[in-house]
Amino acid sequence: DLYAFFSFTESGWDDFPVRELGRYLEKEPQEICALEKSVVKELAEGAAQGSPEAKDFRAEDSQAEAGRPLAGKLDSLNISREYRQVLEDRFREMDPLLIRVFDRYGERLVCLDTAYPGTAYFSGEEGGFRVDAASDLDNPLGPGSTFFHESGHMIDWLMGKEKGQEYITSAPRLIAAMETDLNNALSGIMKSEGCTLEEAKEKLSMELMANPYASSCVSDVFGGLTGNQVVGAYAHSKEYWMLRGPEGVAREAFAEITEQMACSPEGLSYTMKMMPKTVEVYRQILAEA
Repeated sequence: DLYAFFSFTESGWDDFPVRELGRYLEKEPQEICALEKSVVKELAEGAAQGSPEAKDFRAEDSQAEAGRPLAGKLDSLNISREYRQVLEDRFREMDPLLIRVFDRYGERLVCLDTAYPGTAYFSGEEGGFRVDAASDLDNPLGPGSTFFHESGHMIDWLMGKEKGQEYITSAPRLIAAMETDLNNALSGIMKSEGCTLEEAKEKLSMELMANPYASSCVSDVFGGLTGNQVVGAYAHSKEYWMLRGPEGVAREAFAEITEQMACSPEGLSYTMKMMPKTVEVYRQILAEA
């Protein structure tokens, strides 16, 4: 039987803090965050290893049936036919492992508003997320990206509740994987370019800036881990990360990889190349759902 993937309600609750990406183009020096010490420590010990080439798991995963049709299950949302078609197409082409996760949690996803005039966000207190369908159709990260990004936040929250946690990403393994990927990227640049840590940060930021859309996830995660010392064109503000800490970075990584798996093969490929350990742990979390 097909699942009813989403329910829709109108709400008058106050807006919650935003959780979506914003452009970050400021290049002034940033404060050193707590994770900086782990970066320096690993580099000093020479323990960082070259990142292995990430494998494309899409063709290998046979745990779920790909291409499951939605059969009008999005009709309960007050959205245009064009937007509904975009979302249905994304579901059909989605990674089989992620389809299985949506099969399990889809009935509990709640979209509170599809014409929200502000910045899209998910709120655990409100029990759902808000997006603007019209702007998401023209999303430079891929049509439908915001919808799946906020869905990712809610799935993270739902999975966490089953484990007695606020979010499933509250577990330390995803944070550790992100730190390792950042350390490996910086140490690789230092070794190949013969440069200092500060120079490596600048070079890595330039690399991310040169690939603004594909690097959106990597830019946001590396920015979160370094207080935006390593960052490209897309990121949350330094103040955002100061309030949320490493667990907040893990939550964004989960949502952004979910978004890319649904909407951006190019972005996912870039993230797999730059953050292979993070993607590996993300997939482990989905497989355990």
